[in-house]
Amino acid sequence: MDADTQRLVEKAGLRFEADGLPRTAGRILGYLMLSSEPKSLDDIAAELRVSKAGVSTNTRLLERSGGVVREIRPGDRRDYLRIAEDLHIRMLDHWLAHLREITRLLHAAQQERLPEDEVVQERFETLSLFFDHMLEEIEGASERWMRDHERERAAVVSLASKS
Repeated sequence: MDADTQRLVEKAGLRFEADGLPRTAGRILGYLMLSSEPKSLDDIAAELRVSKAGVSTNTRLLERSGGVVREIRPGDRRDYLRIAEDLHIRMLDHWLAHLREITRLLHAAQQERLPEDEVVQERFETLSLFFDHMLEEIEGASERWMRDHERERAAVVSLASKS
């Protein structure tokens, strides 16, 4: 792996770590994003200089989140991993689900008038308005993306269903 690739892989690891996720998972995701072909667990472990067990554990995490897809090749006992073709859509769906959950939490607290302190109630109202606004904007952006890129999305869905 060249120095530029290594730097980007490491930055991806640090980004994941800053979000409370394993650095190794971020490094794997960064490495696979820069790979045009699926990579075996052995390839990933060797390139990233981590244990095969560490790669296996972290790729399972990435698979559960939908960012990485496992491929099996006839006659080959190894598993291969690649970035999901629709990673951007999966990430957007994840962000929207998170925003919706925060918004539901804030609305529920307001409906129950929790907490009773006026200063805190105002804080909750401001947060609620902010998250409502952000959710509306991001949902709108998502809808526009889907509409404007329907042809590309159909191609991605077709590729994903073949794997």
